[in-house]
Amino acid sequence: MKINSRPQKIILQLVIFLFFYLSSVTALAVNLINMKVSALSNNSVEIELKFDDKAPLVKDYSFPNIPSIAFDLMDTNTNIKKYNDIKTYDVNYIQVRDDQEKTRVLVVLNQQTNYNYKTEHNTITLFIGVSEDSRTDCLVDEGNKEVLDSELSLGITKIDFKKNDQGNGLVVIDLDDSIAVNTYKDGNKVYLEFDGDIIPLSLRNRYDVNDFNTPVSIIDSSSDNKKSFIIIEMKKAYEYFVFQANNQLTINISQKESQYLNANKSAEIFSGNKIDLNFQDVDIRSVLQIIADFNKFNLVVSDAVTGKITLHLDQVPWDQALDIVMKTKGLDKRIKDNIMLVAPMDELTAREKSFLETAKQLHKLEPIRTDVINIKYSEADEIAKMLTGQDNKKNSFLSEDGSIQVVPRTNSLLIKESYSKIEEIRKLINNIDIPNKQVMIETRIVTVNSSFKRDLGFKWGFKSKNIDIGSGRDIQIFGSGNARSADSDAGADSPNVIDNLFTDLAVNGSGFGINLNGADNLLGLQISAALSDGGGETISEPKVFTTDKTEATIKSGRQIPYETTSANDGKKISFKDAVLSLKVKPQVTPDKHIILDIKINNDNASKQLYGTAPAIDTNEISTRVSVENGETLALGGVFTHTNDNTVEKVPLLSSIPIIGNLFKRTTKGDTKKEILIFITPTIVNERLNVSVKG
Repeated sequence: MKINSRPQKIILQLVIFLFFYLSSVTALAVNLINMKVSALSNNSVEIELKFDDKAPLVKDYSFPNIPSIAFDLMDTNTNIKKYNDIKTYDVNYIQVRDDQEKTRVLVVLNQQTNYNYKTEHNTITLFIGVSEDSRTDCLVDEGNKEVLDSELSLGITKIDFKKNDQGNGLVVIDLDDSIAVNTYKDGNKVYLEFDGDIIPLSLRNRYDVNDFNTPVSIIDSSSDNKKSFIIIEMKKAYEYFVFQANNQLTINISQKESQYLNANKSAEIFSGNKIDLNFQDVDIRSVLQIIADFNKFNLVVSDAVTGKITLHLDQVPWDQALDIVMKTKGLDKRIKDNIMLVAPMDELTAREKSFLETAKQLHKLEPIRTDVINIKYSEADEIAKMLTGQDNKKNSFLSEDGSIQVVPRTNSLLIKESYSKIEEIRKLINNIDIPNKQVMIETRIVTVNSSFKRDLGFKWGFKSKNIDIGSGRDIQIFGSGNARSADSDAGADSPNVIDNLFTDLAVNGSGFGINLNGADNLLGLQISAALSDGGGETISEPKVFTTDKTEATIKSGRQIPYETTSANDGKKISFKDAVLSLKVKPQVTPDKHIILDIKINNDNASKQLYGTAPAIDTNEISTRVSVENGETLALGGVFTHTNDNTVEKVPLLSSIPIIGNLFKRTTKGDTKKEILIFITPTIVNERLNVSVKG
């Protein structure tokens, strides 16, 4: 009978596998479950490590170049905090790291000190700063030093946020070494990804930076066993670039339309084709060559340009990328034709200073010559004062051996200078000796008047005279063109004459009368009324023609004479102006606007007198305005509205209903006056050409 041995082999293999698997699990079954730190009275620190089983084997190392002590716990796992801020005596902080083989407890010190440790069943106690039985000889051997130093890298030590002068947000990250970073963006967030657990627990926070008023809203940092992240969240459209100098990583975030380090936005605008640059610790000369090849221009780099740079630029104009690289490394450029020279700022400054000193020495060796420059439109004396700086020689355009004289008869300058200096002065004079622009200023003053007045009055009286008409009784009705003048001008026997006035509230105007004739007496009533309604419009148009920055005045009107008396001069005739005047000074700006200093008077004589001197009704406006060429501007206006309502009446009698109106005189008036002032300046660019055809 044949027995199949295959199942037996499978069972044997399974047993061997389970044996090694359980052995490995048993070897890694120790877990660090608790860590307790205490400050002792002898200025030392005690670190107690507790495990869930027998304490593991400890390997310790001391790092003199970086004050720290590493305790490797072999075949140990842990879930306790990875970073612990202590700051007690010589201990700064404790960092715990675990991998598949061991757990490392790294004690970072303020200064190198002694240490010791002891093991008791499931506890390991570390003593930092002890003086007895201390260990200082467990230093890193040369063969393992490089590996341990790389493991000792502390990663990120500081996360800071700033706002620069251009309003950009700067996220500044301090590193203890050059660490690779992967940068990418997703929507309104920028992600910085680092390998390993390199962010201390104290820096794993969420920072709200809205108060800085930059595109950045939130900075969030986090870490796990394999990766560390810094997430920058934006609140508006943004652009960003990343660069690293030494051990400091900077992320510059600006608004979409802003420029990097653009102190004067109107002067520094980047407009080159956009380029992507993503380098980690690359030679700066290689970056400059890449930019030169991209833009196809010749490049010369000084031997003093050295060093490495890390940068991540996404769709940035090439000239902005070049500006970033140069400013990061303290470089500057000079461009001539299609050749660019890049060198340190100090080197370029020294080179240009040497060139200027050489040019200055050559200028002193130039021969002196004499030349005449004719002045066309300006005064030669004014030009000479400007060139010599008047009393301040520091403002002079002449060299130490130069001189200048004015020739009044020909309005020219006699200059004694070197040839190059004379040519420089000639170019300067050509730019400033130009004709002044001429300006026509037209002003329109519109005055509109309207008035309405209505008067109504009554007059009562008696006449003592016997009048025999028919039966001895009669009624007379009469009218007059003027109720007041009819009484005074008529004769004594006139029928409409009232001798004894009872009430006189008549007005100057048309009216009619009623006489009631008794035996010897005559009762008279006169009613008078006046109505006036009218208006008018007056337009004044003063015009004046003048040159730029020259005041002009025009007047039209009369002088009103009046008599004055004084003890010394006796009687004297004086005059007072009542004129329409325009005084204006224009200034033409380069963008064809006209600035006007203007004063307008529209004065008229009043009917009122103060003694012998007449009153003057004055309307004046004085202002400074800016007007476009040919534009009409309303400078201002005055509107006056007067409403009169007057009642004169006889007490008591005027209060009688209906009949009381016969004992009143009413006056109603409404007067309106409006003045508007308009101005139109026009630049006269062409001269008037007059041609005569025979």
